[in-house]
Amino acid sequence: MIGLTRSLAKELGGKGIRVNVVAPGVIETEAFDTMPAERAEGLRAMYAQKTALARLGRVDELAAPVLFLLSDSRRTSRARPSTWTGASDVSDATFRVMLRMQIKPGMEADFERVWKEVGGSVTSDPANRGQWLSRSTTADEDGVYYIISDWVDEPQFRRFETSDTHLSHRTKLHPYRSGGSMATMDIVASLSGAAA
Repeated sequence: MIGLTRSLAKELGGKGIRVNVVAPGVIETEAFDTMPAERAEGLRAMYAQKTALARLGRVDELAAPVLFLLSDSRRTSRARPSTWTGASDVSDATFRVMLRMQIKPGMEADFERVWKEVGGSVTSDPANRGQWLSRSTTADEDGVYYIISDWVDEPQFRRFETSDTHLSHRTKLHPYRSGGSMATMDIVASLSGAAA
């Protein structure tokens, strides 16, 4: 989500359009009141242990940051992600998939175009956190691309991996590919750089 927000901000900022995202983590709402008490308390405890304040966020805590983002005061601030203490870190629940794809010689531009056209079938899945396409610049990797895709968790990625949507996506990219591999991983920590 942060990557999409940055891209849109760069694209639309020159037109005076501001792009922001608020991703506060789990918020205490009336939804917990509709659950059996034991289940609600169990969920509260589970989510609270993943936050810096060891509690869920409150709806009223979101008002000030949202109002700031909508205000004229935001005009002069530099676009960068910030972490509020009620949010959990991305590493708490991110399953990453990295594909290495060897593209047939001379088909790189077409592959990139088609990847952009069909990528929404991946990023529109509710469990997908974002997807990136990178072309290798390593000397012995001509025509090699890396696709990084982040997911809420492994079971939801595996569900998507076996879906008709994914099969259709793969079918459109397959003609460009001469080989590849896949690696999966859990993100265990993340650090934002100064230029983030």
